[in-house]
Amino acid sequence: MNRLEFFDRFSSGKNAGTKRSGTLVNVERIAENIRGKVVSCGNSSIVLIENYISPSVFHGNVKLGEIYRINDDFLRTVFYSSCAGYDKEIRPEDLLFIDVETTGLSAGAGTIIFLLGMVEIKEGGIRIKQYFLPSFSSEWLFIRELSNDIFSKKIIVTYNGKSFDYHIIKNRFVIQGYPFKEDFHLHFDLLYPARKFWKGLLEQYSLGTVEYRVLGFKRYEDVHGSEIPLLYFRFLNSGDTEIVKRIVHHNRMDLLSLVALLVRLREIIDFSINKNKRDGLLFNIGAVAGHFLNCKKLVEARKVLQRHGKSSVEIFRLGLVYKKTGEHRDAISAFLRSIEISRDLRIYLSGCVELAKIYEHVLKNYKEALNYTQKALRRLERHRILYQDSPVLYQRDYNLLIKREKRLLRKLQNQG
Repeated sequence: MNRLEFFDRFSSGKNAGTKRSGTLVNVERIAENIRGKVVSCGNSSIVLIENYISPSVFHGNVKLGEIYRINDDFLRTVFYSSCAGYDKEIRPEDLLFIDVETTGLSAGAGTIIFLLGMVEIKEGGIRIKQYFLPSFSSEWLFIRELSNDIFSKKIIVTYNGKSFDYHIIKNRFVIQGYPFKEDFHLHFDLLYPARKFWKGLLEQYSLGTVEYRVLGFKRYEDVHGSEIPLLYFRFLNSGDTEIVKRIVHHNRMDLLSLVALLVRLREIIDFSINKNKRDGLLFNIGAVAGHFLNCKKLVEARKVLQRHGKSSVEIFRLGLVYKKTGEHRDAISAFLRSIEISRDLRIYLSGCVELAKIYEHVLKNYKEALNYTQKALRRLERHRILYQDSPVLYQRDYNLLIKREKRLLRKLQNQG
């Protein structure tokens, strides 16, 4: 008896042969209840559910049809590190959104995928396909059918998939003897931009929290994700198809949230650059601008900060953008403003240092450079208590400022 047959016997309380003889009836009932179709080969059967969603449908306050406005430039901006070295144009129809439901919450070899949902962007609508595994002994068929779809696209989109979904899919392919090319896909994991664009604005970054706070989507009478493994085992014991219906619905909502979240990210990128008001959109201005800076998109970073920047951190970042584009007078104004309104010691010190750099290296005004260096030194010494848990950091900052002060004093002496 292999391990999968053991699971079947355990879940049914009967011998494997009896379970298999009853599986076809169960699968047909499941397929009928969730409006799917049975896919069979020999004694193995799985259920495939297909649905089309109209582009006019809203998920929360996001119109799903806006996914068609996703373009190559946007995707390369949000997922710039994932796109490195990929030289083909990326279109919405190239994306495959994936979400899995499993028998456990770890990605180890003992965890089995029993439901995998995927979304494709088609010309006539948004297609959802979900593969359901009603019996562990049919996993080989489940994986075989998945392979036809997963490798049909070059780009997969997940939420926390780099830590979970991707690895468990790979594990199940390997265990069932199917080849899995690790470098086949680009992988866009939406968790990473979510953590960045809503940094400090959300209490946590679970998909449920992001749905509610960012997409305006509230689930009613839906099963919690942590309960799904237990519910699946309950289904295996009872054959209750209503349980399957609830799990399939949960997975479908997860998939639509992935699509809606990508749309919302595009809206944030667009609004942050082109609108003076945020139009009710929730996002961290400094984080979005910082993301543009990391992508070396200085023009976009400047627009975001000019239109929306108000805090000392955001104004300081605007100063950095001006400095990089050679607009030194504007940079000085921004750095001065940041140290005037800042209550953050790090921003104050950094602003003074940036001012000292411009006056020393660009304007050759060593007196002003020394002035801001000494301002930073006085503030650092006055707030030394803040470094009581980090004496090494204090000494490093102090030594750097002293070194700058000595150099400027020498330059002033040479000038005189």
